[in-house]
Amino acid sequence: MIKTDPNLKSHFSYQTGVSLLLPADWKEVERQGFAASYLSTTEQNPSPSLGIQVFPGGEVTQGYRQVAQMMLDMPLPEFKLLYRAESTVDRYPAIIFTASWRDKASGRPIVQHVAVIQVDSYIFPIIGLVTPEQGDKYLKIINEAMRSIRFISMVDED
Repeated sequence: MIKTDPNLKSHFSYQTGVSLLLPADWKEVERQGFAASYLSTTEQNPSPSLGIQVFPGGEVTQGYRQVAQMMLDMPLPEFKLLYRAESTVDRYPAIIFTASWRDKASGRPIVQHVAVIQVDSYIFPIIGLVTPEQGDKYLKIINEAMRSIRFISMVDED
């Protein structure tokens, strides 16, 4: 018998084909720029979040590296790279990084934990956002959610 954590809930996005585990108090929401997005319902102002984007990567097998570098090169106020590593997510190659910056609109400091993953001919940037005060608790949750990701093939069979 498989033991499951009663505090975790499985989420699956048909749009992305991504399955992941998040705390039971997180909910799926629509957010501009994300194919799937999840927010904590217990922390507010702003809520810790995890968003999934999907881009066609074409024939470029190292496209995830280019996308990760483009994200790192974005001109964000007070940008600091805190961590960067090559890794895998569900056996697919990935660049993982954590960075801090100041939100232009609100002026708030933000910490983001990102995995940019190459899955066949698609690139999946997965972006977790928290404030520095939320970081100790929520960066661990976001990292565990990223480690739980499984890419489910969405092949139509005739």
